[in-house]
Amino acid sequence: MRTLIINRRDLNKAPYHHWIPGELSLLTAEETSGLLPPDHDLLGGHYKHVELIRDFNTSALLDFRATQLLREARFDRIVACHERDLLRAQRLRERFEIPAAGGQDLKGTLAFRDKVLMKEILRSRGIRVPEFRRIHEPGDLFDFVEQHGLPVVVKPIFGTGSVGVRVLRSEDDLLALCRDFRPKKAGQTADSPIDLEVEQYVDGPVYHIDGVLVGGELRLCWPSRYFKPCIEFRSGGVTGSYLLAAENPMVARLNDFVRETLRALPTSRDTVFHAEVFHSADDALTLCEVAARPAGALVADVIRSAFDVDLVRASAQLQCDITPADLRDRRLERPSGLFGWVAFPFPPASARLEALATSCPFEWAAPKDSAPCTIGQVYSDDVGSLSFISSYLLSAATEEQMKSQAEQLTSWFAKETRWSSDLQGERQPMAF
Repeated sequence: MRTLIINRRDLNKAPYHHWIPGELSLLTAEETSGLLPPDHDLLGGHYKHVELIRDFNTSALLDFRATQLLREARFDRIVACHERDLLRAQRLRERFEIPAAGGQDLKGTLAFRDKVLMKEILRSRGIRVPEFRRIHEPGDLFDFVEQHGLPVVVKPIFGTGSVGVRVLRSEDDLLALCRDFRPKKAGQTADSPIDLEVEQYVDGPVYHIDGVLVGGELRLCWPSRYFKPCIEFRSGGVTGSYLLAAENPMVARLNDFVRETLRALPTSRDTVFHAEVFHSADDALTLCEVAARPAGALVADVIRSAFDVDLVRASAQLQCDITPADLRDRRLERPSGLFGWVAFPFPPASARLEALATSCPFEWAAPKDSAPCTIGQVYSDDVGSLSFISSYLLSAATEEQMKSQAEQLTSWFAKETRWSSDLQGERQPMAF
């Protein structure tokens, strides 16, 4: 089997050559060059072709090089595990007549990437979603606010990681958005097409449900609750989530809700999924969105700790028509323990790092991914909700203990980490 892999992950954590047999070619984002395994030469031994691609998100260089490789040789599979690469990979599959996992096609892939199309399908099939509208021109936003009032959420239709998501709570927020309505791109004018949607803000806890479908059957499905919504990460808030305890009555409700959601969409028979659901004050469940890929941040670490399942490996293998060994005979199970995660953001505006918390004093908090940082360097949060200065994997006996531990960890980190602004010279607080 010959497989083309489109990658933007740390290859120390995504050893595709251990997961997928046969001849592998790897196109990986240039920024992963610092994340290559220490024995970088092994890539040459396990991959026929390895190439770093610059401007992964904004250019067509990846598409160009993938097209060249696919014209030079017949590939049996294309693997892409990151949300931003799903449509690119599926377009390449269809151009070169390469099978997709579980019979998926471009229309089905689009239903999980286009946030408006997704909600249109779900609403037509009885799944509750927020009121929403595609923004073709600014008047669409103004009319929506006039009809539904504030607050509202404005987000890129094909966005990921909460990048570009804005909550408008006042007319001042609306005016601020109007001043910077479109990303500044060459050739764009005030009447250029807009890739945004607006939806009602749903107040209440936000949950995410992560799992795996194999042959159309749920082999893994379990909900977690965010400590705070991801969109608050963009304004300097700490983010994280924790698994629900098996006795929590929300477990069955959320699992049933996501099962019906997946049935309503053109879902692949073989896929990893990540759904986000609001629980509003009227006790209703409302879908925020659902993705056909592994969750980001430390969610995969939590699932691995609780269920001994690697979601990224499962995604890669399912795309190659391989049933992961840890899911082959599995049926829905309870987690082996309660795990959660907390991540600390870069500042919402440019600031200088004066001190950084290290040597965590809590045995229940294991340090995980962190960005390489230098004291005295200036940083900002222009990297999305999945990039953070430090993060920790937590374990606890109960949900209440988990929340208490997260607060302790956040207090310690805020005390030991200091940011200052060149203009104001003030510490930037971290709010949990």
